[in-house]
Amino acid sequence: MTKKELIAALAAFDDDSVVVVDGYESGFNDIKHVKAIDVVHRPSSEFDGKYQDAFGHDEHEEPMTVVSLSERRSFDPLHKPSK
Repeated sequence: MTKKELIAALAAFDDDSVVVVDGYESGFNDIKHVKAIDVVHRPSSEFDGKYQDAFGHDEHEEPMTVVSLSERRSFDPLHKPSK
């Protein structure tokens, strides 16, 4: 989903609606972080997401910067996404 698609989908809801993300095992949690992260497309199993952290990526993998909505990862003010 792109940022544009997300904004369009959210526009259908009241401005004061609470937005959540899936919990670790079950349930839902508040979004605590919205940030840019570098990832590579590497689906590895049905348990992991289809994108993995780009740190230490193989030379044939092309990193890309994405927007992460998270309740688990802390914000890294030193992170400088690639362009």
